[in-house]
Amino acid sequence: MTPDDGIATNDLRDAFRKAMEQRKSGKAQRKSREKKVQSAVDTRSLKTTGRTAQLNVTIHPDLKQAITDYAKENGIKIVDLIERALKKEIGLKGN
Repeated sequence: MTPDDGIATNDLRDAFRKAMEQRKSGKAQRKSREKKVQSAVDTRSLKTTGRTAQLNVTIHPDLKQAITDYAKENGIKIVDLIERALKKEIGLKGN
């Protein structure tokens, strides 16, 4: 910081301290943040598609890019592409 910046270093420190005080990291604060995230997912929309179970996988970045590109090119959702591919691979019929 130079004196010509028009911003006092103490002002920046004060603003940083204030921001850090507002974001206290107690258990109650963490639970509150988690509730906000959980409420962002509307379970009604999940139930209308029949998708209520979650599956997390780790894949190679190039495969992820290929999946994303294919889905965009064909105008389908990634989840639909993955479901179709897995159903076909294991021999399931249906949606």
